[in-house]
Amino acid sequence: MKLKKASPVWQAIGIGVVAGMRSILAPAVVSHILSRNKSRRLAKSQLSFIQSGKCAVALKVLAASELVADKLPFAPARIEFGGVVARGLSGALSAGVLTKANGKNALMGAGWGIVAATASAYAFYYLRKMITNRLEIYDPITGAVEDLAAIAGSFYLSESYQM
Repeated sequence: MKLKKASPVWQAIGIGVVAGMRSILAPAVVSHILSRNKSRRLAKSQLSFIQSGKCAVALKVLAASELVADKLPFAPARIEFGGVVARGLSGALSAGVLTKANGKNALMGAGWGIVAATASAYAFYYLRKMITNRLEIYDPITGAVEDLAAIAGSFYLSESYQM
């Protein structure tokens, strides 16, 4: 079965949702995609660095570190002001770059990315809290399940990328 390619708007929303779940995973996914599918539309822009293999590797290492750090007891809640801002910016940047690489309006993509990242930060925070409390599951376990969901969504986005 061949995977249907998602529209740039849905890709922007999807990467925004990933940013809301794990802030560094979103730019890591975008860099991974673009390091393998270089876009001429980014070649001469200030964002061209995101297409390099070295950037993709560095962001993947940071994303893996974030997956571990999220489980630590002193990790701040994602809905604290700084966390929401970081996730919103990550969603805006990631979606804007992906949309520009697709030849669409980067500001439109950034707008969808920031909205999706902010909404998903709150949605997944409260969903994780509810599941942890109602099912009496140890929080790092629900965090690991959320990681798997974010990674699965990232794989889908990687496969649905179109230029």
